[in-house]
Amino acid sequence: MKSGSISYGKLTINYEVQYTLRKTLEIAVLPDCQIVIIAPEGIEDEKITEKVRKRARWILKQKEFFQQFQPRTPSRNYVIGETHLYLGRRYRLQIQEDLEERVELSFGKLRVFCRSQSDPELIERLLTIWYRQKAHIKFNERLNYYLANYSEFQKYNPTLQIRTMNKRWGSLSPKGTLTLNLNLIKAPVDCIDYVIVHELCHLIQPNHSPKFYKLIKKLMPDYQKLKNKLELKLI
Repeated sequence: MKSGSISYGKLTINYEVQYTLRKTLEIAVLPDCQIVIIAPEGIEDEKITEKVRKRARWILKQKEFFQQFQPRTPSRNYVIGETHLYLGRRYRLQIQEDLEERVELSFGKLRVFCRSQSDPELIERLLTIWYRQKAHIKFNERLNYYLANYSEFQKYNPTLQIRTMNKRWGSLSPKGTLTLNLNLIKAPVDCIDYVIVHELCHLIQPNHSPKFYKLIKKLMPDYQKLKNKLELKLI
């Protein structure tokens, strides 16, 4: 990863460059307004700068579009009445003092039982544990579904791990470890499926080549719709 920037009028456009085995250069503006350049290995810096300068007006329009959704999810205070997401639905938080610490989803409420109603760090920790337990069940369930029912993936047996990631929903290591973002458990199931299928396709096509997109479109024809839904869901 390499950083770069250009001046455009009174503005500065900062970007990150990712080098891959491809022939063409692609510019992406992510929902967090980060600008990523996917570039062929060995390309000169001047060609990247020239391309960014030519697309500067488009880049700024894309940033303006995504900025209307900012901030995405408001910062959480872990207080009574606050809403939290789970599988695409918002649930209002209830906190009840109890000697036994636990989290329950019941009657449309996310109920946290703990020793103190005024300890946000404790409540956050208990919710994180609960989300991780739910993610382990749901992610394995959806992963096993695609491994069992799609012939393209049946010869593979990836290892699943779950962790919090700041900028990615999922990744696949060269050794076949599928990592899913813990926060993905807050998204609708079809969005979870999209991320899983996207990463499983990398078992067959390691790069984001035309063959990769052809494969994912074959397996999930509405993948672009799900991708946009996930990115704009304000998770």
